[in-house]
Amino acid sequence: MQHLGAGIEHQIAHFDPQSEKAFKVARNNAAFEVAVRQAWADNPDAAEYLLAHTNSLFFAKDEALRKGAGKDVDHYVMGVYLDDPMARSELNARREVLTLFLMRAGLRFDELRIIPATFGMRERRLYPHAVERLERIFGARPAEKPAWQPSAISQRDIDAVCGQVEDAQLAQAIRDAMGAYAGRGGNGGEAPASSSSAPVSDSEGVAAVRRAFCLAVGDLDYAQTLLSQVSRITLDLCVNPNSYTPSRFRKYRCAFHVANPELFSQLIRPYEESIVARARELDLPLSSISVRQARP
Repeated sequence: MQHLGAGIEHQIAHFDPQSEKAFKVARNNAAFEVAVRQAWADNPDAAEYLLAHTNSLFFAKDEALRKGAGKDVDHYVMGVYLDDPMARSELNARREVLTLFLMRAGLRFDELRIIPATFGMRERRLYPHAVERLERIFGARPAEKPAWQPSAISQRDIDAVCGQVEDAQLAQAIRDAMGAYAGRGGNGGEAPASSSSAPVSDSEGVAAVRRAFCLAVGDLDYAQTLLSQVSRITLDLCVNPNSYTPSRFRKYRCAFHVANPELFSQLIRPYEESIVARARELDLPLSSISVRQARP
């Protein structure tokens, strides 16, 4: 009996060039989706998130000059364009596992390359069905952010939103975040010009710190156990009082406020460098991490 794969390749050989290309692209896209879902079988929502933020795939021969053994051997690259730093970080964390499943799906390449999507590439959606599912799960499309205007958030708005949340701790976190946003005066998240510090509570920056913390620790349960000891996270803007620093070059000092700083410092010391690196992957430039005594 003829092997199924050989039979498919035989049929492809009879396609016209345009149809052959379209079939191979569709086959590769389907194989990538299956491989992602297999690699993240323990976390289907993460797989959905990755697929929703995947903009394009490509296969190409790497024309860059190489040195050493095997420099004359053809080197083929599979490229994955993603428009979200968290998605790129997550894909990189399981790069080898994903490569294994891609190989099992019949894709052949020497290197899996993760590439940030820019400009018009960000508008492409390779898996629109994943975008729709993600919208149902999280309530927002990947490229969208809540269009909050500081002047539109009143105390009545905050009370109305928080009144619908049963968890008291979560409600307080939302209250703090909305209150902090409303109090920034519509300056787009920049620190006030008169202040050298930008303390943030449950903002996008603090959320990025939490994600970076979980990615650095690796074990989500252990990471959540450690974070449960943190009563507050602040981000202080590093500012040179004698010079102006453009926003793209600004860095932040991160502080964890806990009841037992000495113990917590020992627990997170092995992960500090990794947390800083992960935060930078999430577009949050950290310069340092410290642990402070939480206020009673």
